[in-house]
Amino acid sequence: MLKSNNSIYRLLIAVLCLAFFSCKVAMPNIDLVSFNLNPEGAQVELKAENQNGFAVTTTNIDLQAFYQKKAVGKLSNDKSIKFPAHQSVVFYLQAKLNSEAMLQAAPNALMLVLQGKKLPLQVQGEIKVKVGGIFKASIPVDTTLMIDPRDFIGR
Repeated sequence: MLKSNNSIYRLLIAVLCLAFFSCKVAMPNIDLVSFNLNPEGAQVELKAENQNGFAVTTTNIDLQAFYQKKAVGKLSNDKSIKFPAHQSVVFYLQAKLNSEAMLQAAPNALMLVLQGKKLPLQVQGEIKVKVGGIFKASIPVDTTLMIDPRDFIGR
C-alpha cells in the first residue's frame, strides 16, 4: 500500500512540476557576442541568461534570420547546451546565411559600411529544452542581432 501511495505522489508531483515548468521557462535576453564567416556559412557566438530558478538543456535550436522582413538564413545547433539556473552562458550556433539574399535585401550595404552602421538581423523561432532531464518545453525567440556588414565582405 505504501509503495503505491509513493507512486501516486511522485506522479502528482511530476504533473504539477510539468505544468509549472511549461509555463515558466524563458530566456528573454539573447545578445550577439561575435559573428564570424567560415566556409560553411558563419559561426554566431551568443550569450543568453537563464533567468529561471532551474537548469535547462537545449534539445533543438531552430531559428530563422530575417533582414527587412526577408528570410536570409537559418541558425541551428545539433549539440545540447546546458544553461544553469540564474546564469549566463555563451554558446555557438552555425548560421547558414544566403549572402546573395542579404545583399539584395540591403542595397545600401556599402553606405552602411562607410557610415560604420550595423545591419539589424531579426531572429525568430524556438529553442526546445529539457528541464530536469524529464520535462520538455519550448522557448520562443524573437530578437534583433546587430551585424557588422564588413563581416560579409571581409575586413
